[in-house]
Amino acid sequence: MMSLLFWILVITATASPQLGGQYDYILNTGLEKLIEDSSVIVAGPIADFKSTTTEWVRGDEQTPVAWTVTGKLVSPQALKGTAPREVAFERDEEDEYERWRPMWPDEETAWQYYYGDLHPHQHVVLFFGGSQEKPVVTVLPSGPPAPELTTLVREIVRIQGIVDRDTQNEAWRELLARTREEQGVGASLRSLLTQGVAWPVIEPHLAAILSEPVITYDLKAYDLKSYIIVFVEAWLVQANSVSHRLAAVRFLARCFVKDRDLKTSMWYLGVFRGLLQIAHRFGAQEHRIRRIIIDAMNARASAAPLEPSMASYYQHIAEIQPEVMRLP
Repeated sequence: MMSLLFWILVITATASPQLGGQYDYILNTGLEKLIEDSSVIVAGPIADFKSTTTEWVRGDEQTPVAWTVTGKLVSPQALKGTAPREVAFERDEEDEYERWRPMWPDEETAWQYYYGDLHPHQHVVLFFGGSQEKPVVTVLPSGPPAPELTTLVREIVRIQGIVDRDTQNEAWRELLARTREEQGVGASLRSLLTQGVAWPVIEPHLAAILSEPVITYDLKAYDLKSYIIVFVEAWLVQANSVSHRLAAVRFLARCFVKDRDLKTSMWYLGVFRGLLQIAHRFGAQEHRIRRIIIDAMNARASAAPLEPSMASYYQHIAEIQPEVMRLP
């Protein structure tokens, strides 16, 4: 399964001075929004699974690029609302490279690609939105090989049902502290920031996740770290508080200096390049933001020899920011 954040970072690496608007979706869409808009949510194992190919690779009828999956849930578990005794569903899917061919998919649903495609005997979660006359059913996989979704949905439904705002915010903070699911982290961050929770309350939770060591083959952990790095960038670009924006930039800078993993370091550099390109948009903060980023990059380069790919990226960034250390 190809990570959504891979493509976000491709765009970050080739960012234009208008960087920021394309990240609106990461601050405004996600699992908790789908749950909030759904009147009924049910889960269970797929019965009567059937996959019908609708499109093949041109000239190669052995390689499908699009297909339709049908199935049903018998006596599904209700996660929200009242579950029907039986419910049939249909879902259109396509090859992941075809899915990303436009490079930037539908922003409202791009996050759903994180859960991958359906497979026989897999558990799924069905979200019923829209009206009774024209219902809209969203089908997402839950469980191997996709991330476990049922438990997370149940938890978010519980939190959204808390009436007292302070109690609800505490529940979001608890979820943020313990979850390592990309959409669990995103739901917690979006909900807390929407309620006006200050950056200093959130930062320690993100620092804990970013400081965790990652096993080389643990792609899920890499995806989560990249998600957090990009989320912080998206948030600080649109933040109203000057002090919180500067605190978020310092946070990324500190994490980068401490980081010793090549993959995550390259993600930080992609974000730094984007921020340097749009620093002029921050008015009186421009110089301080540039200084924070440049000092962090130079400190990292002075501490130990850089990997060739990092050194090359440094040279690339130095073309737009000459104060960045130029390496031989």
